[in-house]
Amino acid sequence: MTVKQTVKKETELATYDQMRMRKNFSLGTTGVDPSDVMPSMVKLVQGTTDLDRVKDSEGISAKVGQFFFYGDKSILDSIEGYILNLAKSMILITTKITVSRKKCIG
Repeated sequence: MTVKQTVKKETELATYDQMRMRKNFSLGTTGVDPSDVMPSMVKLVQGTTDLDRVKDSEGISAKVGQFFFYGDKSILDSIEGYILNLAKSMILITTKITVSRKKCIG
C-alpha cells in the first residue's frame, strides 16, 4: 500500500508588513481606475431624502434616522464602520524659495 503524503498548506494570516505582501501589493490592480471600484454605499436617511430611492427588497421605505444599505437593499437602525476621508488639494506657496547650487564631488 502506498501512502500519499499531504502537503501542509500555509494557513497563517498574512499582514501587509510581510515581504511577500510588499512585493505583490499592486498585483491585479494594473490599469484599474479607483473610480470604477466603488464600495457599496450606506445612506443616512434624512428629511430631504427621496424615500422612493431607499426601499428594501419588500418595498418598505426607510424612515428618517435609519440607514439604507444599497448593497443588499436593507434598512438598518445602526451601523458600525470606519469614516474615511479622501481629498485632493493644491497648495500655493507664495514665499520665495532660494536654492543654492553646490558642485557635487563623486
